[in-house]
Amino acid sequence: RRLIARWLEKLTGEGVLEHNGDGFVSPQPLPERDPPFISDRDRQLFTDIPFLLEYIERCGEMLQDVLTGRRSPLDTLFPGGSFETADNLYHHWGMSRYFNAIAGSAIRTAAETLFPIAPIRVLEIGAGTGGMTASLLPQLPANRTQYHFTDVSDIFLNRGKALFPQHPFVRYGLLDIEKNPDAQGFARHSMDIVVAANVLHATCD
Repeated sequence: RRLIARWLEKLTGEGVLEHNGDGFVSPQPLPERDPPFISDRDRQLFTDIPFLLEYIERCGEMLQDVLTGRRSPLDTLFPGGSFETADNLYHHWGMSRYFNAIAGSAIRTAAETLFPIAPIRVLEIGAGTGGMTASLLPQLPANRTQYHFTDVSDIFLNRGKALFPQHPFVRYGLLDIEKNPDAQGFARHSMDIVVAANVLHATCD
């Protein structure tokens, strides 16, 4: 609702719509347009990250179907069930590697200073494709870490198992953070560090 309100305000600023009380009206028929999803000038900004341009264009092409519920938003990120776009965005893109490295440094510092001897229990919520996980696991002491890789789908759990077999201290389990974790086997105060990268904004509340 907030997103569509922003769009309507922008159309109002361009003179296409007018405010009418709490709503918007069109003083004349909306113009017939078929604009490109991205201009040729802006397209040049993506020459070194073509996968991001491809993702943006796919989002534009699927926008109507996603907004009307005919397609799942996940189809933009995992077209045809492929992980290629997601892997490029969360594992290989320079921006993701930058932030993942910061998180890796933070968790290594926590392990060395807050838990220099004691076991460390880490819970990752919405681990997804494992982009953040891949940066965190090498920073943790394998002999005293218990890492819980969780998501809402077995698809991600099975992929995590395939990606991180060299880290036997990782456990895989379902967790829907929109529901009470206690009822899902994750008791209160049972973890030392909780990781939720690019996750909580996608919840209903």
